[in-house]
Amino acid sequence: MPEMQPAEALATCEQALRSLIASVLAKKLGKDWISQVFPEERAVKIRAIRSERSSR
Repeated sequence: MPEMQPAEALATCEQALRSLIASVLAKKLGKDWISQVFPEERAVKIRAIRSERSSR
């Protein structure tokens, strides 16, 4: 298995943790868990970031 550079390993780990957290919260709180966890202003920003990332 090839070794990753530290920055790449950290980015991969961070993305895996984000995915895990989102999955667990969606299972526990429902698909729109963001609106239950964050104030609406912050939830709007998070949704915009997620939308931008998914369009890449």
